[in-house]
Amino acid sequence: MRLDPEQDAERADLWQRLRDGMRIPDLDNDLVRRWEQHYAGQPDYVQRMVERGARYLFHIVEEIERREMPMDLALLPFIESAFDPQALSRARAAGMWQFMPGTGREFDLRQNVFRDDRLDVLASTRAALDFLGKLHERFGDWHLALAAYNWGPGNVARAPWSATGARASQPTCRHCAACRARRATTCPSCRR
Repeated sequence: MRLDPEQDAERADLWQRLRDGMRIPDLDNDLVRRWEQHYAGQPDYVQRMVERGARYLFHIVEEIERREMPMDLALLPFIESAFDPQALSRARAAGMWQFMPGTGREFDLRQNVFRDDRLDVLASTRAALDFLGKLHERFGDWHLALAAYNWGPGNVARAPWSATGARASQPTCRHCAACRARRATTCPSCRR
């Protein structure tokens, strides 16, 4: 089954809500263009992620709207896990939002031999949006908040482009570039 927003009113409305709520300024650099080419060259992979994400995107969009956050954040699980709630990284990050064990505990995601809340879509979405909100409060910039989500707040705080007041729009943040490229290649309404 192929996702066709024109045929499915609820999904089309969801993609429109997503597009209308995007507020993080675009990055325009060679790194973003390379990521756009990467995703554009793999339409089947992108389609599989869109289909997998369709199960969870409505809840994420609702939560982001409720919190009045930029809708761009709804696409972060595409980058983190290809929208796989069971994803596990070699670095021990887990779930759709790829929480490290310590960060997960910091945001009340319980982990023991019987349960790992990092794999719970609802709990991890709440925790991810809480974490992103705190990062935005700390850095005052969504690009820096996204970089800190991926790289760690301490690393971002120590980065030369952060200390000098420059923004992550410089071609130093692969994660931000990938997020911008994903937005351009995933959202049917945002494709160029």
